[in-house]
Amino acid sequence: MPRSGWEIREYKTRYKVLKKLKGGAMAVVYLAQDCTCGAFYREVILKVLLGGATCEQRQRFIREVLLVSKVKHPNVVDYFDAAEQVDGTLFIAMEVIHGSDLQQLIDKHKQLEHDFTVLTAIGVLQALQACHAQGIVHRDLKPANIMIAK
Repeated sequence: MPRSGWEIREYKTRYKVLKKLKGGAMAVVYLAQDCTCGAFYREVILKVLLGGATCEQRQRFIREVLLVSKVKHPNVVDYFDAAEQVDGTLFIAMEVIHGSDLQQLIDKHKQLEHDFTVLTAIGVLQALQACHAQGIVHRDLKPANIMIAK
């Protein structure tokens, strides 16, 4: 039985990595293609927890997937897939949001228009409400973690 309780599967059997988006101390994030969609290749964000992750980091990663996958709301990223590889590495595949994060917009424009700001705040609050309804508390809410779709 895998330590995560998830299916054992290599992400490379289903996903083709297109490019690395960012890498940190705990995980690497890729833009990838889901190759199981027949003629229609769906782009996904593939987040791969690095092999050196601590037990606590693994548990937090698993908990994130289990919690967020319960939330179905247009303002919350959709999770499609999660598994553990043979080497114990965990990965998740999630919806791609084409656009930029709120922090990038603030840095670029310095001051955002009133209507945009109000609509963005309403969208964030609706997403938080959907999360709270599932018992989820977002502990890292900041402009860099708020995606604004094009």
